[in-house]
Amino acid sequence: MSVYVIIPFHATDYLEWKVIFDEFSSARDAWGAEGYVVYRGLDDPNSVTVVHHFADREGAEHFMNDPSIRAGIGYWNAPQVPDIHVYEEVDRLF
Repeated sequence: MSVYVIIPFHATDYLEWKVIFDEFSSARDAWGAEGYVVYRGLDDPNSVTVVHHFADREGAEHFMNDPSIRAGIGYWNAPQVPDIHVYEEVDRLF
């Protein structure tokens, strides 16, 4: 079962955001993230959505509850932390 954690961000500067995002790679790895995809808005390149891939729910939940991850999400989305979505993959065609 693959589990995806989907987090929207609104960065004031995408390049600055990406540098900090990359610094959190060890935290992602510690909780078993197997990869991620970063999406940027076509009309607003500072509107970013990240989809993190985990092999199981346990790793995804540990990741989401990590205080450093929560702080990073809050920093880029102040004053309101966005909803973090968690989905299980049930079907795929590609």
